[in-house]
Amino acid sequence: ATREVVAYALEVEAPAELRALLLEHLDLARFQHTDESERLSALELDRLAATTPAQARALLEPEGFFNAGVSLERPSPDRVIVRVQPGPRSTIKSLDLSFSGELQADEALQQGLRRDWALPVGGLFSQSAWSSAKTAALGRARANGYPLARWGHTTAAVNAETNEAELQLQLDSGPLFRLGALQIEGLKYYAPSTIERLAGFAPGEPYSERLLQDFQERLQKTLLFDSVNVEIQPEAGEYRATPVLVRVREAPRQQATTGIGYHANTGPRLTLEHVHRQ
Repeated sequence: ATREVVAYALEVEAPAELRALLLEHLDLARFQHTDESERLSALELDRLAATTPAQARALLEPEGFFNAGVSLERPSPDRVIVRVQPGPRSTIKSLDLSFSGELQADEALQQGLRRDWALPVGGLFSQSAWSSAKTAALGRARANGYPLARWGHTTAAVNAETNEAELQLQLDSGPLFRLGALQIEGLKYYAPSTIERLAGFAPGEPYSERLLQDFQERLQKTLLFDSVNVEIQPEAGEYRATPVLVRVREAPRQQATTGIGYHANTGPRLTLEHVHRQ
């Protein structure tokens, strides 16, 4: 027998942001836009509609709504209405951000990480904000001397009755990396001193991403190189004097360009420009 599919209308009554979320991820919404061969039969629609409130609540919890009320109505067999009362959004009750590794001796960076932590006490909690805050803090530690930093543990304990979240995190920084000698690759015509004099740092200085970015920009502005890449390889583990790898591709030493033009007073004009990079 031929499988009969049904067409149905889905309405979601919820605040705009949550409505968009549910219309994107609810199975009822997804099956509305599949090929006809994958559409729902009447029996499948009934079964899926029955599970929709639970699925909607599961989608709302990562957004910080742990006590959302979701109801479903079927005014007719081909019409489904999902009504959402989101309730209060969870807030941050407490934050415990601690550190291990050599970062324990770096008070300035600790204070900066705590000050700029993106989920402060009293702020709204969501899984996406929680992930973004952890990513930002870890990226800052890695860019400021601790490229092997990682989260030792992170916990977000949410009390669904009080709509409050308690956050606990420990950042294991690993060792503080210090810059070592330059390792230059790609030179054919220019002496290593051409690059070395633009480093802007001396061996033994603490690593920072900004130091290497500024060095790379200075090299690019010389116009001596078609490409420049400056980096370290923290996985090598040489943190007391990590080599700074400078990979370049030199621009052509000589370059000639010609142009043809016309001037109202002097007539046709031919130009020739020759550049010799030294």
